[in-house]
Amino acid sequence: MSGVEVAQQLQQTRASVYILVLSAHDDREYIAALLASGATGYLTKDEAPHTIIKAVHGVARGERGWFSRRVSSRIDITKPGEELDGPELTDRELVVLRLIVAGKTNQEIGLVLGLAVKTVEKQVQTVFAKLDVSSRVEAAVYAVQESLI
Repeated sequence: MSGVEVAQQLQQTRASVYILVLSAHDDREYIAALLASGATGYLTKDEAPHTIIKAVHGVARGERGWFSRRVSSRIDITKPGEELDGPELTDRELVVLRLIVAGKTNQEIGLVLGLAVKTVEKQVQTVFAKLDVSSRVEAAVYAVQESLI
């Protein structure tokens, strides 16, 4: 069985597990398929061992959005000047969405953008509302599937 098939079966059975993918594959479609199938994170096998350990512990605590930089770069492909076909996101909201897809916490997003955590929380909620999603994983999957990033 492929990783996608395993994730789909777990999702169909409503198993109460979190899926952290550790793979050699960094193909954009494969990553999107796993995220759409319920994976909460995706690391490549070349990731530093301490990062893998942190991700395993984080996912075990219910954290979502663990992505290796290599994976983030595969799903964070932007085309300058390209119009969004989907919801109208402001430039700032699009940056926030990219950082969500990269697995950044609200605190990390705040540090990157020089914003208070409360401001980031409001912007994340605005992005969720515009995308009609209710979680970071759903936002990431939507962004990848709809090529928003």
